[in-house]
Amino acid sequence: MAGGTPAGGPHGDAVRTPVTGARGRYPRRVVGAGLGDRLGKAAGAFASNARNPNLRRAQLSFLGAWTAEWAFTVALGIVAFRDGGATAVGLVGLLRMVPSARM
Repeated sequence: MAGGTPAGGPHGDAVRTPVTGARGRYPRRVVGAGLGDRLGKAAGAFASNARNPNLRRAQLSFLGAWTAEWAFTVALGIVAFRDGGATAVGLVGLLRMVPSARM
């Protein structure tokens, strides 16, 4: 088969040799294979961000924004609970989500 996929499909025999385990049937190459490769790629991405000053600043700015958003949400919940109890916390949460749910 010149220029085509190998016998057994595009992934070779891995698709035809399933492994039966506690979670069901999965191809061999998915069960545990390539974990080191994926971790290596993730470590490379983190290292790339650490080396590049612009990416590092962007990541730190996102960290600051997410931390501030979390702190605001917690403070808003505390104020709402103090003033109106659990019902007020639920109402404030609902009112914050309505704009994003609107189509």
